[in-house]
Amino acid sequence: MEYASSAFRDVCIQAALELAQADALAAAQMPEFVPSARFTRRMRRLLPHVKKNKYRSLTTAARVALVAALLALLALSAVAARHYGFSLFNLGSYGLLDLNKQTDQNVEPLVYGYIPEGFVLTKEKYEEMGYVYLIFSNEQGSMISISKRTTYSTVSVDTENKEIYTVEKDGIEYTILSSPERTSVYWMNSANGILYEIVGPIDAETLLKVAEDVR
Repeated sequence: MEYASSAFRDVCIQAALELAQADALAAAQMPEFVPSARFTRRMRRLLPHVKKNKYRSLTTAARVALVAALLALLALSAVAARHYGFSLFNLGSYGLLDLNKQTDQNVEPLVYGYIPEGFVLTKEKYEEMGYVYLIFSNEQGSMISISKRTTYSTVSVDTENKEIYTVEKDGIEYTILSSPERTSVYWMNSANGILYEIVGPIDAETLLKVAEDVR
């Protein structure tokens, strides 16, 4: 297990503050809350980057909302699943892949081998920011995407109604997010900071076979 990156934590703290400020407006008529010395000390430890005057201006409802948001963040950090090269934060309807290593190097052209029968390459795109992806389509309109990237420290992924597990093959740990409609496979080359992703309406076993040839 590992804690969220400082950038991700800062985003969550900012979101918590915005939520607290919104609640403060709604509870403007509530009596002013006078915190105990113990409460103040604990809050200062939780919010080292929040200015003292901003904290004192919050009403009771806003303080409660802020504490709840921070506790949720700490719980999320504590249960983040650590995988080879990244951590997966499952937020229910979606998730975040937080890369343990980030690099700004350019990616090489994506190499692939096995592709399921009926799928042909229909789109290929390279971006200057270290991201390349290929799209394979069949006559029924189904698509398989293969991509690799180097410069994104946090990647949004679809975790809704997914079974999440890992498989190790030939020394590589593959993280699989699987459902009857859609399967995603992620793995990391920790030597160069490259994250690979394959997504398609196909079973995990088939996508793993595709993954074995991707470079």
